[in-house]
Amino acid sequence: QWINGRSNAHVVSGRWVFTTYYPGAAHPYDAYQSLIVDAQTGQAIDPWALFESASLTPLADAARPLLLNAVNGRDGCAVSTDTFAQQAFDSGVEPKPENYQAVAVVSSGLSVAIAPGQISSEACGGFQATVPWSSIKSALNAFGVAIADGQPLPKTGGDGPPASGVAQCKDGEVVVSVLMTPATGAAGLSHQGVLLQFTP
Repeated sequence: QWINGRSNAHVVSGRWVFTTYYPGAAHPYDAYQSLIVDAQTGQAIDPWALFESASLTPLADAARPLLLNAVNGRDGCAVSTDTFAQQAFDSGVEPKPENYQAVAVVSSGLSVAIAPGQISSEACGGFQATVPWSSIKSALNAFGVAIADGQPLPKTGGDGPPASGVAQCKDGEVVVSVLMTPATGAAGLSHQGVLLQFTP
């Protein structure tokens, strides 16, 4: 399922929600992947490319209390004084790229989606919070400010924003390999999965 975040002449952003239903499992599993794209160049923009020094710390600091409220507001999922639960939450909101892959631009700020199991038990499901522009605007670079204000994105001398620094792949430049299937060990507790490797 595609959830639109913002689409205008300058930026296109949104989130895919992938729901997997496992036969015999107690609940489905949701995975999230967001996309931020320069509408003029088609260049993907990483969330950290919106911040000074490409730092995710301002986003993580602003998202933390919102996500904590979301977790604590769900029955049976509250982060308590339990050391393991607190460590899991703290690890899941650290300012690391792998924790903020599902960040989309919306009119009011940056929408952060957290997959099941990242900040609470998998049975609690996923969580979402919108970090308002007002709480992070002072930490945004010129690119981030332009997106926040709905203005044309500044040129960087190249094809687009200072994203990941990795060139876009073209057709035929990625090899997809199956590393593990249920028959080779990627299954458990009636769950099944296939581990894929994408190689340039």
